[in-house]
Amino acid sequence: MKKSATFRSLFCALLIICASSYMAWGQTIPQTISFQGKLLESGSPVTGTRNFTFTFTGTAWTETHNNVSVTNGLYSVVLGSVTPVPVSVFSDNATATLTITVNGTALSPNVTITSAGYAFKAEKAADAAKIGGHPVSTSSPGSNTYLKWDGTQWTASLVTEVDGVVGNEVLDATASGGLLRSGAGTAGSPYTLGVSWGGTGSATTVSRSDHGHTGDVSGGSALTVTRLQGRDVANTAPSGGQVLKWNSGLTRWEPSADNNTTYTAGTGISIASNIITNTLPDQTIALTAGTGISVSGTYPNFGILNTLPNETHTGDATGSNALTVVRLQGRSVSATAPSSGQVLKWDGASWAPAADANTSLPAGGNMQTLRYDGTNWVGNSVLRNNGTGLGIGGDPQTNIQLYLYRPPTSFGAGYANISATRWGESNAASGGTNWGYNNIDAAIKGLNYWGSSYTAAIAGYAYLDFDYSAGVFGSSYDGTYFGAMPYQELGGNEWAGFFQGNLNTTGTIRIQGGAPGVGKVLTSDATGMGTWQAMTSSQWTTTGSNIYYNTGNVGIGTTNPSNPLHVVSAQTGITSAVIYGINTATSASPWLYGVHGRVSSSTTSDPSIGILGQATNTTGNSVGVWGEASGTEGRGIRGVALHATGVNYAIQGVTASPNGYAGYFSGGKNFFSGNVGIGQTNPTAKLQVETTGSQRSGHFQGNSTGLSFSTLFSENTSTGSGVAAHFKSRGTDATLVLEQTATATGPLMKFFGYNGGEEEIKIDRDGEMSFYNTAYTRTIRIDNSESGGADGGQITLYNASGTATIEIDGHYNGYGRISTNELEITGGADIAEPFAISCTEKVQPGMVMSIDPSNPGHLCIASSAYDKCVAGIVSGAGSVRPGIVLRQENTIADGNHLIALSGRVFCLVDASAGSVKPGDLLTTSNKPGYAMKAADHTRTQGAVIGKAMTSLESGEGLVLVLVSLQ
Repeated sequence: MKKSATFRSLFCALLIICASSYMAWGQTIPQTISFQGKLLESGSPVTGTRNFTFTFTGTAWTETHNNVSVTNGLYSVVLGSVTPVPVSVFSDNATATLTITVNGTALSPNVTITSAGYAFKAEKAADAAKIGGHPVSTSSPGSNTYLKWDGTQWTASLVTEVDGVVGNEVLDATASGGLLRSGAGTAGSPYTLGVSWGGTGSATTVSRSDHGHTGDVSGGSALTVTRLQGRDVANTAPSGGQVLKWNSGLTRWEPSADNNTTYTAGTGISIASNIITNTLPDQTIALTAGTGISVSGTYPNFGILNTLPNETHTGDATGSNALTVVRLQGRSVSATAPSSGQVLKWDGASWAPAADANTSLPAGGNMQTLRYDGTNWVGNSVLRNNGTGLGIGGDPQTNIQLYLYRPPTSFGAGYANISATRWGESNAASGGTNWGYNNIDAAIKGLNYWGSSYTAAIAGYAYLDFDYSAGVFGSSYDGTYFGAMPYQELGGNEWAGFFQGNLNTTGTIRIQGGAPGVGKVLTSDATGMGTWQAMTSSQWTTTGSNIYYNTGNVGIGTTNPSNPLHVVSAQTGITSAVIYGINTATSASPWLYGVHGRVSSSTTSDPSIGILGQATNTTGNSVGVWGEASGTEGRGIRGVALHATGVNYAIQGVTASPNGYAGYFSGGKNFFSGNVGIGQTNPTAKLQVETTGSQRSGHFQGNSTGLSFSTLFSENTSTGSGVAAHFKSRGTDATLVLEQTATATGPLMKFFGYNGGEEEIKIDRDGEMSFYNTAYTRTIRIDNSESGGADGGQITLYNASGTATIEIDGHYNGYGRISTNELEITGGADIAEPFAISCTEKVQPGMVMSIDPSNPGHLCIASSAYDKCVAGIVSGAGSVRPGIVLRQENTIADGNHLIALSGRVFCLVDASAGSVKPGDLLTTSNKPGYAMKAADHTRTQGAVIGKAMTSLESGEGLVLVLVSLQ
């Protein structure tokens, strides 16, 4: 596993060490350093624990920190917390270099410890040559000496008595400061100073703290914090969740909403991201003592002493010399320790640490509306609004104010896009008064006001219909109700109902208008309007048992007969003939006729017909002419065409029904000595079938079993180049279609060669195709659905023993996969992946590319020597193409430039830094896109592209490289 690290040292601890030369002599140096770093393994930030060992190069100091917590790559340790860091590590003119080892692996490069900017002004406290820029004497100080400026340098001077009397330097300060001296000023009775207390204070007394305070705290013994750092604090009562905020008038601190996360850096402060840094760490700070406070020392080592240690404070600040602010403007402050990022927030009783709450509405999708779920506002994906219309279940549609969509996955009994229920009472008075628009009581009512052409109040359509589907459906239940009620309200030319197309009913149709009566017939006038009319009187004449009519044509079943006897019948059944003739004689001499028709015309231009029978019904089974003969040599129908020329017909059968028979032959044999044409009046083959339109030219159906009794058998007995079957198509659909029913269990197709009766190719009923060798061992399998149903395809190749050796799977966990023992690719020599390129320069084959740290997943042209972000070489230079391309389309792992990551590829190389020989390691160069010989091996880790396989003595050129990123 590769490890890399990014280091960031905090300057704070270094500044403490460096600034110690400003402290008083004898100040102890902490000898610790706060250190932070970022740890990456294989390019990814580490999260977990690791063992770290730190060593200052060239010194004996080393220190180990076990089980250091690393979060998202970041870790922090205190160097010197185990073994103090000696000052000698930072000796003059020396560079302190830190070596880091993680779990036994040394990180590269080493880390150089540098100073903060102002630390350049500091020197080591142990041997500082100057203080504040002024020289310090090198003489060793003696006992009872102090540091004294002699006009030239700081020197060690002995403490002496001017007059030889110890202690008399303490004068009686009563007159000027309220201090009283006591004691004799001798060694046995030294002088001491006491405070002269007064009620209100004077020139010789010091006022008490309970007699009134000023500044940030006011009051006597009960103190109130009225300011913070000299700035007023408002006396306004805070509300729950508020924080103290400097008001917009810049006059005081006031309780306000916690909604400001913007920070502005002041003088000496730097804000970068979420880090606040003091940029002036050695600035001189002066503290001024107030009443009752004593300040000693200098920055940064101040001593602050309450000179009234016995004074007890109450109110907002409590305690004696160490005060604790327990209130703000008289309101309690919680003692709870705050967590990172919390603010002071009023909870109704006190200022307490709390989260910096942020309230916002949820992010919504395009055209979503908001819905309150009882707790929060959430995005509503069902109701959508685009500003001009509403959509329920789908996006609003153009020109539609309310659009309801139900997907095809949501259907079944009881489903509906709109359901309207009118729940009335059980009496007629609870409804409307009539069918008029303003008087009807309806669950849904539509009005087409001043409707233009092709407009409707309510329109229903059934599109791509299946059985039992309807555009508009009405149903009645119980009583005299109407499933659908067309109603003509105004009269005139309006229609209560209009039907364009067929009208289908499984019941009866009742026409109440007009004057219906028994025996009347419904008759239409010229405009199509129907009325009930009585039947006219009979025109037939009867004589005995005969009846005749000589005036005109006789029609049976028709009102407009065109022949002397014109019969039209709608009767059904095999015995229901339009004309039925039977001869009951028992012998024939020479012929007996049930029906005999004869035409005497012999002209060639007259298409005469002896008997014409027509069955014009468009559905059902019908027979135009039916003939039966009971004799052993009888003819049910016999037709003879006697004329020797012309296109005449011995028998012609015509039916207008697609299910009727122009000729029907059942049983026995049928013999045709000439050519037979079906759909062809001039057949040129023994059987020629032609059709036009949407119908089959032939249909063969059998019920035999076994290969020897196929429904259709075609055989060419010629030993020459004959063809058993020839299929030819000029259309856009298939030339040959093979189909099995749901009950079929055998293969869809078998192909037999001369291999002992076994098939060489077989197509199963599910579309799987298998190929067999002469030993009937399957060698190829093509499966259109690997596991059946809606699955992907698979191709499998087998060896001679039937073992699968190559498998091409089109749906392996949703992806394609090729599995084989050995894969040889002859069209390329490298493994490449397509990458997105973020640079604007033209990318050429052979160029060296590096990872672009500013664009995740992108590459850019490498342009610096020993670049550890090197990624690969643009494939395709020198006519060497990639053999394998790895990509995942429409993801970050896709792009438009193929980058070789392994294998052999030609690379652009610059030999100006040294000639290249086979076996040399190559790295990036300062020439954009070019590689060079890796001569500095201390910089090669992580920057090696691969090894050269050809030479380049000088200049620039292509070198064959064995890509191996290191």
